[in-house]
Amino acid sequence: MKHVCELVERELRSSTVVSAWLGFGDPLFLQFVKASRTRSDLPESDAAHCKLDTNFATWSVEGIVNGNQERDTRIHLESICQSLLDAVVHEVEVSEDGQLTLRFDGGRVLTVAPWPREEGLSDAWSLSLCDEKILEVSNAGQIAIVERHIPIRDWFAAK
Repeated sequence: MKHVCELVERELRSSTVVSAWLGFGDPLFLQFVKASRTRSDLPESDAAHCKLDTNFATWSVEGIVNGNQERDTRIHLESICQSLLDAVVHEVEVSEDGQLTLRFDGGRVLTVAPWPREEGLSDAWSLSLCDEKILEVSNAGQIAIVERHIPIRDWFAAK
């Protein structure tokens, strides 16, 4: 997992959250660019920035606005998304069980915890890397780095 943490840190450290939104069922999506860029500089190509997708994981935020995906209303979760805009990543941690922790400026902390393995094998969270690949972490602690064109159902097929 150390290699994964180093990869995620290399991609996200000193990056700024330029977009944050919720999907159906409240997964969190964050888009990052290097801190030298701003939202108005946002590149049109997905390859020019990183995107964090939470899927079969729960997420929570501590900081300016506190909240937890499992207990808060969608309206509150949307305000949490807004509180992450323009946040700069200062520290990255990936635990052995695949939990992701991002520490931002201003004391904000995002934690993404994979669902229990008993729920079935699934993609907990992924990071679209700036080199046209996707780093995927399953709820079983599996890691895959795949080309963007590979369907999600095949991410862990060879594992």
